[in-house]
Parts: sequence; structure tokens; C-alpha cells
Amino acid sequence: MGQIGEATVRGVVEGAVGVRADDENLRRVLRLTRVMLALADEGERDHRDASCAILYGMLRDMAYRLRRMADEELARHDRAERRG
Repeated sequence: MGQIGEATVRGVVEGAVGVRADDENLRRVLRLTRVMLALADEGERDHRDASCAILYGMLRDMAYRLRRMADEELARHDRAERRG
């Protein structure tokens, strides 16, 4: 997968009707965590030694932590929009 330039990302986000850029970025974090978890699965399956297994375990832990944080932020934004 190639790199996506900042202008391209902003154009896509701004072009989406009713989608706030900050919420879209959080959704991108959620997509990234799915990729991280898939890589952790593959890495744990194919690792050669204990240090690699530790690395993939850490990747999995960070993916879950990021996913929880992004979900909490999206929920906080949703509550704020309903109130205000």
C-alpha cells in the first residue's frame, strides 16, 4: 500500500457529507488497529523466537489499547453532539 498524502486525506475527509475530520481520523485509527491485530496473529503464528513473540504480543496489546481509546473518544464526541 502506498503512502497517502495529507492533502489527499483532507480532501477525502472534507468531501464526506456530515463527517467531522476528527471523527474520521478516529475511524482510521480503528481500521489501523484491525490491521495491527491481523499482523499480530500472523506474527505469533510464524515467529522464530521468543523475542519476536514478545514483539507481536506487544503489538496486539497496543492495538487493543488504541481501539479502546478511539472507541471512547468517538462515544465522547457522540454524547457532546447530542447535548449541544
